Amino acid sequence: MREIKFRARRPTTGKWFFGCGVTSGTDFMLGIFPLDEFWRAVRVGDLYKETVGEYTGLKDKNGVEIYEGDIVRHFDSFPGEQKLQVIWHEHGFYFAWKDGLINHKLISTEYFEVIGNIHENPELLEI
Repeated sequence: MREIKFRARRPTTGKWFFGCGVTSGTDFMLGIFPLDEFWRAVRVGDLYKETVGEYTGLKDKNGVEIYEGDIVRHFDSFPGEQKLQVIWHEHGFYFAWKDGLINHKLISTEYFEVIGNIHENPELLEI
C-alpha cells in the first residue's frame, strides 16, 4: 500500500505545494503542506493544473520522493546512463525514455536520482 499524495505549483509564486486531494462541495482541492506554512486547502484553480502530479510511492537513491512529471537519471552498466520521465500510463506509473516505457515495478530505484521535473527543466530530456 502506498501513500497517496500530490504536488502542484502556484502561478503567482512558483512555489511547490504537497498534500492530499480533498473535496469541498463540488470543488476538488489540494490539502497542502508547504514547508513554511500550516496546513490549508488550496483550490486546484489556484495552481498550475498541468503541474499536478501524483506521488509514485517510490524514492530515489537519496531518499527523494519521485512524483509524476519528475525527470530521473538512471545509471547502471546496461544500457548505460539514461534520463527518464515519470508518467502515468493506463493503470500505473512508468518511466518513459527514447526507446519506450518501463513499468516502475520492473526496476529498482537504487539506480535512480531525481534531477528535475518536466515543468521546470524540460531541457533535461533534450538530446
